[in-house]
Amino acid sequence: MCYLSPVPAQMFSCIRLFPASYDGVPFLMHDTTLRRTTNVVAVFPERAGDNASMFTWAELQQLNAGEWFLQKDPFNTVQSLTLEAQRRAANQSICSLAQLLELAKTENRAVMFDLQSPETASHPFLNITLNIILDTILNSSIPHHLILWLSDSKDSVPYDFQQVLKDTPAPETQDGNRTLINLQYSNISYTQIRQYTERNITVNLFVVNEPWLFSVLWCANVLSVTTDACHIFQEMSQPVWRMDPDIYLKVLVCTDVTSFLLILGMFFIHR
Repeated sequence: MCYLSPVPAQMFSCIRLFPASYDGVPFLMHDTTLRRTTNVVAVFPERAGDNASMFTWAELQQLNAGEWFLQKDPFNTVQSLTLEAQRRAANQSICSLAQLLELAKTENRAVMFDLQSPETASHPFLNITLNIILDTILNSSIPHHLILWLSDSKDSVPYDFQQVLKDTPAPETQDGNRTLINLQYSNISYTQIRQYTERNITVNLFVVNEPWLFSVLWCANVLSVTTDACHIFQEMSQPVWRMDPDIYLKVLVCTDVTSFLLILGMFFIHR
């Protein structure tokens, strides 16, 4: 549904990707288990706590992956959905990598993959999951420049994938066609952002959900962020010049306390 929503064309999606189901089908899932975002407790109650990659693709397709969103309303957006959109959300199923690539190609939207490895040694595809994912991408018709490859592995990766740097401490680091760096917003300074920009390396920061923080990074020349608040940010035509209320209160209290201590100190010094 996210891909079919009216969002700006320059947006890309950052996908948490399980390498493969138990029978070798790569699929999308944020959590390591299916308990939070599916009805696995109702369908497979004895396996609800199992790692998601230990289910076959046929079993995963039996699960509903949308009702939880309507029930919990994690981003307070359900009330803004039309009845038709709510009906579609309630009938969502787990998405495979192949299905995602087809949507991405149709919408001409890039996809950044955050790869997870199976946590159980008994997974039959434990040692070849990377090959399965690459084969799935290569067998699809998606243009390779739409693939943002966020992975520690450099082996057997097509050169025309957009290689994404992560956890890179030195701004002067530049490797071949790697033109995008993906970091947590608190792990980079404004100076580093400027240095990366000067080397034509785009900075993407995660996870940014507050308008005030988005505005600060916007002014710092950060070109993209990973967020759960697309519905908010797409309405912003310029940075917002206001401070988060909680931060304002903390600054106010700290300023008052500091002023009081300075006055008290001056009093005792000149006593």
